[in-house]
Amino acid sequence: MAISWPGDCFASLAMTKKTGLIEKLHYCFHWLQTEKETILTSSIFQMAIAFTAGIGLGIFYFGGLWLTVRRLPTARRPALLSLLSFFGRLALVLLGFYLVMGARWERLLVCLLAFLGSRVVLVRLWGPGRTNLNKRVPKVKSETKVKSA
Repeated sequence: MAISWPGDCFASLAMTKKTGLIEKLHYCFHWLQTEKETILTSSIFQMAIAFTAGIGLGIFYFGGLWLTVRRLPTARRPALLSLLSFFGRLALVLLGFYLVMGARWERLLVCLLAFLGSRVVLVRLWGPGRTNLNKRVPKVKSETKVKSA
């Protein structure tokens, strides 16, 4: 009897009495252990790789953006630097997404979520009010006088 999925496996317990209950249960649990754990483990491993790749791509993309923005004030041709940096980062990140995806939208989704998650983390690390990764720049309060009527 060919069993194709767990529902068939457990449904086969009630269908026939030619083989014993113990043999059927043994077959079902053996099938579940070999097939489903292999598929699940493989899938979880692939998603973990996609997640890690998404974090790496995010660090590359947004780290490159951060370095580009820091170099803009001293660049001879800031427009050229911006355009080359953008298209270079974009091309490498799109290639990375394509390679990670491997014709599976689930991996692309996980990679994209990790990519965007790395952006959130990097903005908190390098965002406004930060000169480096560890120190905050004190904010200058602007005092404006409000005219009373």
